[in-house]
Amino acid sequence: MTNVQPGDFVIVPFTHGCGECQACLAGFDGDCLNNRAGGAGYQAEYLRYVGANWGLVKIPGQPSDYSDEMLNSFVTLADVMATGFHAAFSAEVKKGDTVAVVGDGAVGLAGIISAKLSGAQSIIAMSRHEDRQKLALEFGATAIVAARGTYAVAEVMALTEAGVNVVLEAEGSQEALETAVKISRPGAVVGRVWVPHLHDFDTNQLFWRNIGLRGVIAAVTTHVNTTLLQAVLDGTINPGKVFNQQFKLDDIQSAYEAIDQRTAIKSLHFSDVTQFSGDVNDIDPLIAAMKNQDVIYMNFDNKAVTNIVVEAMQKTGTKRIFQAGVLGVYGEVSEPFATWNSQILGRSIASGRGNEVLEASDLCRESERRTLYWSANIATGYCTVCD
Repeated sequence: MTNVQPGDFVIVPFTHGCGECQACLAGFDGDCLNNRAGGAGYQAEYLRYVGANWGLVKIPGQPSDYSDEMLNSFVTLADVMATGFHAAFSAEVKKGDTVAVVGDGAVGLAGIISAKLSGAQSIIAMSRHEDRQKLALEFGATAIVAARGTYAVAEVMALTEAGVNVVLEAEGSQEALETAVKISRPGAVVGRVWVPHLHDFDTNQLFWRNIGLRGVIAAVTTHVNTTLLQAVLDGTINPGKVFNQQFKLDDIQSAYEAIDQRTAIKSLHFSDVTQFSGDVNDIDPLIAAMKNQDVIYMNFDNKAVTNIVVEAMQKTGTKRIFQAGVLGVYGEVSEPFATWNSQILGRSIASGRGNEVLEASDLCRESERRTLYWSANIATGYCTVCD
């Protein structure tokens, strides 16, 4: 591990690029030829990330340096924003293009942001939901088509005469792909990024009308490094607005139901985290910081951990402490402290001695020094321990 260090604030992509194979070197790290292990979606507080040395993207500073709005935008870079951008990248959107976006979920809305960022002159959002239509217009759409099927095709043709020269397909259904092809003018390119669920598809219609079909797995690390992180930092884009509902990790079922029922565009999952940097020997401010928090982030020398901290945890119901002071700094911790972590914290990243973390660390060492991460909001986290 040389590119990320303990304490770094990072974006954790759903892809696992190695940065060395032909696919990664060509800019398609979503199809990395070396790293095919590891999860593709993270809904946990701890995870093992394959390809961390190259795949992770460092964010300058720490979470406390940024507003909640910008932190939400960072989260989108791990998946939906990078995927929407990949649709525009694959379809080679350029200045002056007329673009249609099929699908009004978070990826489709990110596609609208990406089309505008790439210089498109006209952007048609195909959306049936009022809240998503409003956000589409805010993100850069110049027209809304709410119809579907043949009616949608007719409306797009009425707006463009010959059809559009770029389509970003962000839905994945049979109807969505067929619509994308029908609204394309000859020579158009369809950038397709949503997981396909097709019965069959006649590619002859692409051949006879000279239409290109490209896309699928986003090159997250590449896109974030080359374009998207700086665009968020500069305030050029604000994709975090796709998160219109938030849920604690324990309520994950409700988060999915909200998306399924279209009451949420995208659900943000989180654990309550607060940072405390005061005197751990003073219990009152410690209790105030811990109150109603699932996790507390603290900076202190391990020798200062006393029964006061334990008492404060018991009084407030705090489940875990992220103890920054020992991450890669102190090496071996004292046995009493390790025992305290195991009994009180359960899963303590502080010392790597909580039972579950110990197992993950062992796995880490057996897997070519892969790294374990703690994630406060699923897609971003702090680089923690790899020895």
